[in-house]
Amino acid sequence: MAGALADKGRVSMLISLLGEGTRRTATELAEVAGVSPPTASNHLAKLTDAGLLERTREGRRCYFTIASNGVVGALDALMAISEPIEGVDLPMDDGAAERAMSVARSCYGHLAGALGEQVFKSLEARNAFAEGPSGMELTPRGRAILTAQGLDIDKLSRAHKGEACRPCAERTPEASHLGGYIARGLLDIMLARGWAVADEKGRALHFSEEGRAALDRSFPPIEG
Repeated sequence: MAGALADKGRVSMLISLLGEGTRRTATELAEVAGVSPPTASNHLAKLTDAGLLERTREGRRCYFTIASNGVVGALDALMAISEPIEGVDLPMDDGAAERAMSVARSCYGHLAGALGEQVFKSLEARNAFAEGPSGMELTPRGRAILTAQGLDIDKLSRAHKGEACRPCAERTPEASHLGGYIARGLLDIMLARGWAVADEKGRALHFSEEGRAALDRSFPPIEG
């Protein structure tokens, strides 16, 4: 297992597959990892043999997905105690891509960037979190807020291992967003509702005008 994770290309492939229902072909994963198709095939074989990925065939195409919720929980737990991995981020083509990433992006399946910070600060301001014996926990108020957004917290807790919620500082501690499986579930809801669409070649998330307005209503910006 450790050997399967001991390569930057393989880690980038796994990260790109986090998120409910995400699947990619070997060609797409080769592009994500920045490697040749033969090298990608080698990586994918190791990840599949280690039980981290599943391979399914649909017609002439093969797709790869994260093997189980247990794998997602294990990856989330490892990333919670790890420094960001240099070179795993997908490359930026230009200033526009960088600006889009700064506004909203996917970070291990969570909403990051300025909008991710907005969601986290809005929840904190409404006392959605408290410090528990094992770290950050949802308060009854937090559960009520997120349940009202359509999040089935009990179902998520049964389906996932690892931390439910935690501060995630992908770039700087001063710009934290919400991490954990609750944050992944929240982003899944936003995407399912069409508030945003994921960039085809990177981690940027593009919110529509209506989606941005819906996010502001659900998680009002906090000044300061």
